[in-house]
Amino acid sequence: MTDSHLSIQEIGDRGLLIFDGQCGFCRRWVRYMESWLRKHPKAVAWQSLTLSNFGVTEAQCSEAVQFVSRTGKVSSGSDAAAQVLRIAGFPFNIAGLVLLIPGIKWTAQRAYKWVANNRHRFKGDPIPS
Repeated sequence: MTDSHLSIQEIGDRGLLIFDGQCGFCRRWVRYMESWLRKHPKAVAWQSLTLSNFGVTEAQCSEAVQFVSRTGKVSSGSDAAAQVLRIAGFPFNIAGLVLLIPGIKWTAQRAYKWVANNRHRFKGDPIPS
């Protein structure tokens, strides 16, 4: 089965992380997530998905990483990062919970937006050929 036919029912208990496959910075952080975290969601570039299957749009995915839980709940940007950390287990889950505390969440959202707007300035992985 190709990722374009993936559905919410098939993403499993750890959810789905939808990222920009054309962004080297994004690909690098997905690679880090997959190598550093024993438990992590399935990560798929939005360009290879039927986004309507997950209740997200191309505009949303171009602006921020999206996390879709097994129940279909969507979290975006720093909230998506918090969900990834919560899934990862101890001690990462503590950081994930902290990122959702009011005040810290507000700061995390602004920091995420700044990084997203400047991601072209950061080192990333090359686009696979």
